[in-house]
Amino acid sequence: MTGSVFLTALSILGVVAILLFRRPLNALADRLSGKAAASSDNEDAIQRIAVLEGRLAELEERLDFAERLLTKAKEQSGLPGGTGA
Repeated sequence: MTGSVFLTALSILGVVAILLFRRPLNALADRLSGKAAASSDNEDAIQRIAVLEGRLAELEERLDFAERLLTKAKEQSGLPGGTGA
């Protein structure tokens, strides 16, 4: 009886260990082999970066436009040029 209880408990612990450590071990194996696929978190981050890059490009265009307008107004109306920042 003691032997069968031990084997049953060992089997249960083995199954629990496999279920608990399967995903982390697979991820580690993928990372070590260089096959780490982009997870949904990485895809979300990449998408957010793409959106931010688009917003940054738009802000750069607006800044360039504002600088051109300011330079044009300065030249046309004779605004005093500042020597400081």
